[in-house]
Amino acid sequence: MRTDIKVVSGLAAGAVVVAFAVCTPSQRPTPSKLVPADSAAANAQGARTSGAGLGLGVSAQPYDPANIHPLDWPPNADARLRETAAAGVDLIAEFDGGKAQWSDTLLSVNSPNFQRLERKQCAADVGEASIGECALNIKMAVRRTGPKAGEIAFAQAELEHSEHPGCEQFSACLMEHRVGATIPLPAGDEDLLGMSQRLVMQRPNSASKDPAALQASVDTLAEDLARAREMGLHESDDPKVLYAFRMQEEAMKFLIERQKEGSGG
Repeated sequence: MRTDIKVVSGLAAGAVVVAFAVCTPSQRPTPSKLVPADSAAANAQGARTSGAGLGLGVSAQPYDPANIHPLDWPPNADARLRETAAAGVDLIAEFDGGKAQWSDTLLSVNSPNFQRLERKQCAADVGEASIGECALNIKMAVRRTGPKAGEIAFAQAELEHSEHPGCEQFSACLMEHRVGATIPLPAGDEDLLGMSQRLVMQRPNSASKDPAALQASVDTLAEDLARAREMGLHESDDPKVLYAFRMQEEAMKFLIERQKEGSGG
């Protein structure tokens, strides 16, 4: 689990590092980092960050497309679904390139709350100790169900080689649960949309289960969110700043749920 902390200077493309039994998802490598879930409210002014080591950050990771093993769900998906997923947009590249209409979609699949219980169940079924670190490029075909919403109809995880035996089974479980999930979409009338995200999963460290560490992160994040609101970041005209602020709000919800789980709530 990464324990380094960096001041955020905007949205950074990279692979979302997920503590597989705890948290969430996406993307492509760049030198900078966004730490959306265990840090301070992110903004272009460089708000301070804290709470590292809880498995909620975003970190740039290398991706070798020549060294992958695809895992599909459903296995009998038709050619159109597969072709749509394969030709889909890279969500982080689209948003980072100025296409703010993807903001809600990106936030949804990158939130640590997205399918949190399903990820936790998959880790329990497979066995946390056997999973270790897994790197995925997830391609999806999403069937539109409304002007601004859709249901994931096909999901493929391109799994990079891992020395951990549980990675493949865990990744397959994630793809099965992902199909059927509803996510927000940009306004439009296309019946099918393709998209991809980058996901790196790592075993959570002891801090992710320590009540004192969780409380310290909650307290710090609450303070930083309040500071960000005072700065007006929750109403920013900059889509990347607003996205980062909203991700911090998602992080707060996630950490509070972790606390409830720890206390039996």
